[in-house]
Amino acid sequence: MKSIGILFKPEQSWLREVFLGISEWAEHQDWVFEFGTHQNPYLIEETPHLDGIITDRPIEGDLNALQGIPTVYLGPNLTPCVQEDFILSGRMCARHLLERGYRHLAVFHHRNEHLLPPLLRLQGFREEGEKAGCFVEVFRIGRRTRKKGAWTLEDQHRDLADFLRDLPKPLGVMAANVDYSKRLHSVCRKEGFRIPEELALISPSDEPLIFNNTRPGISAIVPDQRKEGREAAKALAGLMQGEVIPERTLIPPFDLNVRGSTDHRIMQDPMCETVVKYIWSHLDESPSREDLAKLVHVTPRTLHRHFTQEVGRTPTEEMLYARIETAKRLLATTSIPLVEIALQCGYSSQSAFNRHFRKAVDSTPLEWRARFQ
Repeated sequence: MKSIGILFKPEQSWLREVFLGISEWAEHQDWVFEFGTHQNPYLIEETPHLDGIITDRPIEGDLNALQGIPTVYLGPNLTPCVQEDFILSGRMCARHLLERGYRHLAVFHHRNEHLLPPLLRLQGFREEGEKAGCFVEVFRIGRRTRKKGAWTLEDQHRDLADFLRDLPKPLGVMAANVDYSKRLHSVCRKEGFRIPEELALISPSDEPLIFNNTRPGISAIVPDQRKEGREAAKALAGLMQGEVIPERTLIPPFDLNVRGSTDHRIMQDPMCETVVKYIWSHLDESPSREDLAKLVHVTPRTLHRHFTQEVGRTPTEEMLYARIETAKRLLATTSIPLVEIALQCGYSSQSAFNRHFRKAVDSTPLEWRARFQ
């Protein structure tokens, strides 16, 4: 039997998902878990014999006793590590805003300029924006105005509001993390910025309990934390067997959860805008190419050419995309039965819905719902 030290706080939401992934992988292994102390989960008290360790930060305690124990880290600061692909998360945020038509981009960046996850997300966001020909503005707390004496939260909010007010609209903004997303949402509401028409907001990390209950809800990247846990356990097993493992294993995000804060399309072509609005508001219908072309008084070929250029998808592809995205939102935020979601989204049966959903998302509807509820 292998004794595995779990030296992090599994009661925290994201680490709980990581631990569930670890325990899923360990179901068929001869592993028993040892946890850190209640007062300090990173301190091994009266160090037991450990065969391996998984932790999200440097270990405290009797380092001599721990020396040589195979260890896998969660996060980018130490190696070998398993971590979210933060650069890809930033790119996905920028790509989503660009697909929605936002050509002016900004980042509400973390005040700690040396914290790696926000830095890597900023790098990915900036790379994706600049690839599309967009300059990315960056706001850091404390950079706009330095005051003598105490610098209050009210001062921070005022500076952020001034920063946002000075930028061209419509504007797409990524916040550094969940906390910064809440702050940005609060400032926008207080200052009267219209979300998402004037300012679209996206978070690089999801917190469904909060983001489902803001008005409007905040769109966010969904990290695949269970996979992080499974890959960390797999890496540790390899280390304990003397295998050479990668220094860094990057886990791509699970998906993007679209909520009201980015639920808007900016289009230059009124014809395409009319068709997109019709498709999204008539999901339970199946209009043909000819039906959609008649709606805007053009030929199907003309509509196809304009639509593909403006939207990046054909009208048929947009219809399929709208159905899947709406289904994902309903699964994540409601308890509506699957058969009703299938009918609302234009599928003839639950089995057809299950088949199309799995092909598009690589997950069943029930598996998707379980990730959020």
